[in-house]
Amino acid sequence: MSLLAQLTTVRAGHGPSPVLNGLTLDVVAGQQLVLFAPEGAAAASAVLRVLSEQLPAASGTVTFPGGRPRTSVAGQAPLLFDWLTVAENVELGRRFRAPALDHADEALALLGLTHLRAAHRHDLTDDQARHASLARALSSLPDLVLLDNPFAGLDAPTRWAARRWLRDVLVNDRLTSVIVTDDLNEALALADRIVVLAADGRVLDTLTPAPQELLSA
Repeated sequence: MSLLAQLTTVRAGHGPSPVLNGLTLDVVAGQQLVLFAPEGAAAASAVLRVLSEQLPAASGTVTFPGGRPRTSVAGQAPLLFDWLTVAENVELGRRFRAPALDHADEALALLGLTHLRAAHRHDLTDDQARHASLARALSSLPDLVLLDNPFAGLDAPTRWAARRWLRDVLVNDRLTSVIVTDDLNEALALADRIVVLAADGRVLDTLTPAPQELLSA
């Protein structure tokens, strides 16, 4: 087992009440880790921000044993350049590393964005912009993919198809991911390991889905 990242007794957040209070968590290379947050996603989202170095740890340690991984992020706040089209934003992700993964067009089609390839950020709804960010995040070859409720706003049939597609991409391309969701079926469909977080960031449980759960979720 090779660790890509390790958080040890991490305390993080703003103000007197930290959103993470002593969290210890391992991110294993090649594994799909889902942070399941049924009581609210603030703590789980904060883990992604700590891993992407957007939120510093007030105490504890955040280490990357093999060096800082190349990271792609698709969070609740879309990461798109306003002056580029959807297609250009996705293409930008492909340029940063070769060989590039050719999943961008698949993602745009699956998420219902093909007709918006020429659109700019101001033409998109917030959900469409988040989904375009997901396509961008998967368009290069990252060491670590961080996804925050990637399929929020999709109807049930599209969401079901999208999570099965994402699971195939992550596994077949041997990517490492940390994914936040409050949907148990989504957690079961995507995860090799599920960490259940309380609202204050405590680890309530760790689960390993059975293979039949991954297939049927």
